[in-house]
Amino acid sequence: MKLSICIPTFNRMELLKECLESILPEARRYQIPILVADNFSDDGTRDMLAEFRVRYPLLSFNASTQRVPLWEGITQSVAMASSEFCWLFSDDDCIFGNPIERILEALSLNAGVVIVNATAKTKDLSVTIEDRRLQIEDDIIYAPGEHESFLTNTAFYLTFLGCVVVHRERFLENQAVHEKETYFRHLVSMLSYCHLFPIYIIAQPCISIRLQNAAWTSRRFEVLMIDWPRAIWSLPKRFSFNCKRSVVQQFRIGSIKEMIAARAFGMFNPSTYKDYIEGSHSVTFLKKKILKIVVKLPIRPMRLLFFFYLSIFRPRGYRVYIYDLVHT
Repeated sequence: MKLSICIPTFNRMELLKECLESILPEARRYQIPILVADNFSDDGTRDMLAEFRVRYPLLSFNASTQRVPLWEGITQSVAMASSEFCWLFSDDDCIFGNPIERILEALSLNAGVVIVNATAKTKDLSVTIEDRRLQIEDDIIYAPGEHESFLTNTAFYLTFLGCVVVHRERFLENQAVHEKETYFRHLVSMLSYCHLFPIYIIAQPCISIRLQNAAWTSRRFEVLMIDWPRAIWSLPKRFSFNCKRSVVQQFRIGSIKEMIAARAFGMFNPSTYKDYIEGSHSVTFLKKKILKIVVKLPIRPMRLLFFFYLSIFRPRGYRVYIYDLVHT
């Protein structure tokens, strides 16, 4: 079997149901297994999945007896599969078009990783904020050894779980040996083997992403300012210093510019200052003093300032940033 769809979930029964309904027609057409790892949900998720399995016998799920980190839920769902490749998918997003067909075509070209482009939408999927998260019109293939170009060009998008199709065996091998406890452990596992295979990027969007709906929204500072740099800088040495530095600073919380942005987006507050800055050995005494001032700056004028910056200079993904800025 070539492909399975693997979904970790926790307490998002209605969104998961909508997700599965979007996947089912094409999954049934190609007889693709759907594997769900339930992270000790108590909202009726397991009953819903049992009912769904009656409609589609190729759906399987397991139920944890205790809460586990996201990466462990991902690992559990992938371990359930018997296919060569696994599409890691979010429990709140939906597919459209023919992504399974496109993924199978890419895998027939010996790709070891497939990245599926997406459209960014509002929480209820009613309004499109950005047509293409990856601003490309044609499919791209990175040859073996072009892993640095791949990471540099797509890192901002790879934080989205549902875009990645991985080689099951290679992925599980790297999950087992990677010791860093990070939200992005699954991404590090994929990047640790991607240099060995062609990497195929599907340009046509086939996924609808719900903005402002990530399970980690309440932990944005920790995930984006701590976990993301930790994940990138834990990558093997085949990813050069300059490559990693082009993606994110190693000690992001030590950057005044980054922390001002975090304040504008509502992530940096007195609580996060106390938890992550006050006792940090990676932030100098002087920077701590400056950041103590930054954390007291009023958010509204800072948001207005960033709004004008994003509107005028339009950096990559600016529409999504503006939406986050306005709706945080």
